[in-house]
Amino acid sequence: MGDAGHSQRDQWRIVLLPPLLIGVAIGLGQFGNVRFENRFVHVAFGMVTLLFSWLVMEGFSALGARLARPWRLPLWVPLMGGVVMAALLHAPFTVFRDALFSPFLREGSQFFQSWPWAFGNPTYRTESLIALANRAVVWIAFNAVLVRGLGMTRFGYDDVFRRPARARWDAPMPQTAQPAGAAATGIDLLFQKLPAQIGRDIICLKAQEHYTEVVTRLGSATIYMRFSDAVTLASAAIEGARIHRSYWVAQAAVCGLERADGKTMLRLDGGELLPVSRTYQHQLPTLSPA
Repeated sequence: MGDAGHSQRDQWRIVLLPPLLIGVAIGLGQFGNVRFENRFVHVAFGMVTLLFSWLVMEGFSALGARLARPWRLPLWVPLMGGVVMAALLHAPFTVFRDALFSPFLREGSQFFQSWPWAFGNPTYRTESLIALANRAVVWIAFNAVLVRGLGMTRFGYDDVFRRPARARWDAPMPQTAQPAGAAATGIDLLFQKLPAQIGRDIICLKAQEHYTEVVTRLGSATIYMRFSDAVTLASAAIEGARIHRSYWVAQAAVCGLERADGKTMLRLDGGELLPVSRTYQHQLPTLSPA
């Protein structure tokens, strides 16, 4: 639980850092059409504006990703949904933002009127399209860096532009039948969520935000379970260890260690390479292949 909590906090720090830094840069450079009495107010204005849009894009992208799963749409589709919602909600938000900062405006400076929507006005439409394009480029590029550069999962996806594999987004499989009066305990709680065709010979577990991808020798499935809970259930019945905040591996599936781009990697007998973080390198002796 503690490790998963730290992972979630670390991800939120990474997500929230860009709007704060961009807001500070906008304020210190006094970019934009409005002028305030001092730069500190401009910094606050920039941070509030960027943070609102960022949180809206984060929230609606997450919602869109959940709705997109049955159609196996690539991640950029729900990301664009978040961008559009941020653009639409930005207009009513400016009413409250401008009321908060209007006392600090320099004489002769004024806010651009965003609300009510006026898409019939060519100037308003052009400004809106430019703002939408800017948000789209920044938001999709940011998520691509997180996924491809930092190896993070975003909203259950591990790629921005490719469609996810069908097995990941299959509808929940029926639970394994239990004898009458018998309660599922231990690893049975994990096995219940797995489709029968992938078997129970677990190779590794992979964190996917609020989901966990369970990989067996016959296939894989993504289940709705916290990674920390899945690790606890698997570890109670299978010899293995956590090698990264996002990966747990079964000892029987380990073939050996390799070095790639200066990083320690663990090769599984299915051929997959998984990274070993420094935090969990002390687990390597227990995973050495026989």
